[in-house]
Amino acid sequence: MILGISVALASVDTAATAAAKVAVGLVGILLSVVVFGLLALRCARMGVYGDRPRGLLIRGLVRTRIIPWHSVIGAEVYTGHSGRGGTYYGTRIVFQDAEHHQRPLHVWWLASTKETAAQQWVDRVNAVIAQSRSTYASP
Repeated sequence: MILGISVALASVDTAATAAAKVAVGLVGILLSVVVFGLLALRCARMGVYGDRPRGLLIRGLVRTRIIPWHSVIGAEVYTGHSGRGGTYYGTRIVFQDAEHHQRPLHVWWLASTKETAAQQWVDRVNAVIAQSRSTYASP
């Protein structure tokens, strides 16, 4: 009888644990959707998407020291092809790695179907780089 009671309690505990894990997982997914949705809306309002981004990504990369300012060479336009046969123009940041090789960092979500818009974005990024290089420069 004691064995039967302990087995019954163990199965209740296992079911409750499984239900709690599922609930925590669903709450985590919901929070992720909300947070990333709000972030996407904020970025869209700031102009990070579309034809008029303002250098938020570049400043973020440099402020977090993912790419130090002294290694950033500049931005350039690159041409890509979508799966539907269309052409898009994107931006890539060119920086110099520790071995002094030039490495491109593709910023593909800032792509546009207009080459002039992509070139304007590149000009803005290069202006941000020139303006901020002295502020964030490492010795």
